[in-house]
Amino acid sequence: MSAEDERIAIVSMAHREPGVGQPGFDSALFGIDAADLDAARRVSLELAWEVLERGGLDPLAAREGRTGAYGCAGAQLANAFRLGGPAITVGTAHTPLVAVHMAVRSLREDECDLAIAGGATDTDGASMLLLERLSDARRHGRPVLAVIVASAVGATVERAADSALRAAGLEPSDVDTLADLRSLTSDHCGFVSVSSPPGATAAHLVLRPVVEASHEIGSAVELPDTPVLLSAANRAGLRAQVLRLLGHLEADEDAGLTDVAYSLATSRAALPLRISVVGDRREVLDGLAAIAASELDVTRAAPVPAAFFCTGEAPPAFGRELHAEFPVFAEVFDEICAEFDEFLEQPLWDVVFTVDVPDALHERAATFAVEVALYRLAEHWGLAFARVDGRGVGEISAAYCTGELSLADACARVLGTEPEVAALSRLDLGPLAVLTTMPEIPFGTAPGTARVALLHPDEPEARSLVTGFAQLHDRGVEVDWAEFFSGTGARRVDLPTYPFQHVTVPSRPEHELWRDAPESGTWLVITAADCADEPLTGAVRDALARDGAVVRSMEAGPWNREQFAEHLRAALGDEAPDGVLAMAGVETDLLVQAMGDAEIDARLWRLAPALRANSGGGRRGPRTGFCHRGRR
Repeated sequence: MSAEDERIAIVSMAHREPGVGQPGFDSALFGIDAADLDAARRVSLELAWEVLERGGLDPLAAREGRTGAYGCAGAQLANAFRLGGPAITVGTAHTPLVAVHMAVRSLREDECDLAIAGGATDTDGASMLLLERLSDARRHGRPVLAVIVASAVGATVERAADSALRAAGLEPSDVDTLADLRSLTSDHCGFVSVSSPPGATAAHLVLRPVVEASHEIGSAVELPDTPVLLSAANRAGLRAQVLRLLGHLEADEDAGLTDVAYSLATSRAALPLRISVVGDRREVLDGLAAIAASELDVTRAAPVPAAFFCTGEAPPAFGRELHAEFPVFAEVFDEICAEFDEFLEQPLWDVVFTVDVPDALHERAATFAVEVALYRLAEHWGLAFARVDGRGVGEISAAYCTGELSLADACARVLGTEPEVAALSRLDLGPLAVLTTMPEIPFGTAPGTARVALLHPDEPEARSLVTGFAQLHDRGVEVDWAEFFSGTGARRVDLPTYPFQHVTVPSRPEHELWRDAPESGTWLVITAADCADEPLTGAVRDALARDGAVVRSMEAGPWNREQFAEHLRAALGDEAPDGVLAMAGVETDLLVQAMGDAEIDARLWRLAPALRANSGGGRRGPRTGFCHRGRR
């Protein structure tokens, strides 16, 4: 098939009704100050996130391939998502269809592998499409809403339509006309077309809707211990995520929990604030309801390395439940049992599965087998360990896992027929996410150390193991969830998209904004490093104080987002500020994100650098020296 004949699939679509000029933008999610974008670009960023999610792609992983961006916010999309394909800004009055036409050409000419195309206009609302070559979409198992048979642009609607129909080899009578892209549904049969309204450059698309084969309900294996993973950019977003998923599961009783969990784990972004629930359907519903009603006691995920600590403690069920549920564990366990049979009179496998309380020798051997099998299973699920340590029998387990001992030598040492391996244990593993085979751990006192036990005496083995891996994910450790769900028959299903948490964006001229600023209450004034004692800073504080405000001050350091949020909380304590004022030099994009994380519900104002020289000479404090950054 030639490039010209290659069909382009519409993988997903997202729309907004006319009236996109309304204020609101999720600055915490995108890390962009809302006041730096106009309404069309703000809407385009949110629609791009939606089409990636609807298409089964993690929006944060779009940077890993050749994804292009085409529309009124092409450059902003490329920067926000760090895309590796072309970034084309289309500035016509009818951006969406013209952008789609350009994206189709790029896909056919192999300039990109995926394309985010569309945008917003003040009169027509907004539409965004995720496009991919049909052959690639089928190969990747993506949904296909329709196929773009042909596209064209022209000086008039008629010329664009004639060109597109000619390219498709169709007559006008062969196609039905749609009002716009929002009218496209799978109910349409045969070919349909859509044109931009009369005006500037015109565009025309010829489409063929696709009806996807239905998936048999309940075909995926329903797991008794299903990990349901949720994340968001801030607490408000996380609570909204929980409520949306809870409503989705309650409204659709046929939605398979395994499919839902697989889709969340493999096609949604793993954002900084995370929470998880493990269980069957009823337990997950109850857990989500409890989370929604709670204070959301969550911690921010951080990219920390993982360590594996073998405690040497006898596991409560000696791996019997794990052996029945996880084939990788069973394979490693059986291999080790066979090696021990060279040394033991009674086979280890028989003792583990028939004797409730084995003798000391078989207990040591079974402990070693469980610890090594757990380690190999963790590796199979994508964990790369920075360190492996242990104590007692666990020292030998760790030495074998790291390749310091052969299996035969390790088994001999476990049974005491060879000298013990040199001690490997260290009492402090530093800032790691540490997996342990049991909860009794004599280490982990360093700041930042997170201890996650994979087996608990009071819990079923499989539940404890899956919960442990979900907790690792919550803490920021990367897990290969696609591998975890392999063999279950899980498939990607449609889920509610991300609940954007909007902050207010001003629509009035900047010179009028300060007039309505609250002049009393509590104000937090943030200065750049080493600028706290500048005369202008003092003048600002004095002006606010004269108007009756209680002024709190903070000097910004070279902080990351999490550190900035912690310092904001410390500076304010239990106070809720009425305004936050960032002096020149403060990184406002980072401050916007940190304010969201610290749940500071106040407007943010910043000193406009160009106005610093004009702030004195009889001007009254900050009245004309500041511009509103649009956070409420």
